[in-house]
Amino acid sequence: MAAKTLKNYLEKIDAGEAINLRAFQKLISSISSFDGFAESDLQSVKKGAHTYILSYIDPEKLAFLHHYAESQGEDRVSGAMQNNSHAFKVNGSLLLIQKYQNHPDVLIFKDDGRIPKYKTNKSALILENRELFIHSDKTFKFLSEHYQITEDMRKDIDVIFGAGTEITNSLHLPFLSLYNTLYLCLDLDLGGIKTATSLINNLPSSMTIHFVIPNDVESRLKQVIDKCSPEYMQKVYNLDENMPQALLPCIRIIKKHNTILEQEAYLYGY
Repeated sequence: MAAKTLKNYLEKIDAGEAINLRAFQKLISSISSFDGFAESDLQSVKKGAHTYILSYIDPEKLAFLHHYAESQGEDRVSGAMQNNSHAFKVNGSLLLIQKYQNHPDVLIFKDDGRIPKYKTNKSALILENRELFIHSDKTFKFLSEHYQITEDMRKDIDVIFGAGTEITNSLHLPFLSLYNTLYLCLDLDLGGIKTATSLINNLPSSMTIHFVIPNDVESRLKQVIDKCSPEYMQKVYNLDENMPQALLPCIRIIKKHNTILEQEAYLYGY
């Protein structure tokens, strides 16, 4: 149960604002101690396709929901008192980082803002996918053949496991800012674009940030049978025109081929 979401619904109900009634009822159905609403417990006025203003809600049940929402806590610690810690962000984070021919190091980031002690290189390669990080030797071999990162450069590049969007955690930003250059080796899709946009917009403008696009990517995309849905492509076309310049080639390629590519494909031929 997302207590914060429930609070938002209750605030709108108290203020007489319209809510998505179906979504609200689905949310509260996950509360095991709440027996739901009878037909006489709710009166509503339709305002939109899925939105309603609740003109009446049973006072006792409304009071119960308010009490439940407040009891779930305001942070991970207080949430844990009600077995609800999973609803809140962890007060810290981990990064796996590897230097050439070394075993990966684990950096611990706590919410005190301190940067872990670690001797960084000037450049770092962020890998979204676990497979590419584990097989970083194969990853660098591929990049040396199909990108501007050569084998000779490898010893001077830290390799960071991005774990999807986890790399964009605000706790990581001061550490990532220590680098002069970042290579973002992410999925060629909306998720990768979102992650890259967040990093580019929140890291110093003085940094050089590259979105890795291999020189054989178009050949690979041509081999992908499944095309993106019209809904997915509409999201691509709706991307802000003020997107970071480094991401425009990625967006153009997706539009051209009407498909996307997971970075794990880089480890294999086609």
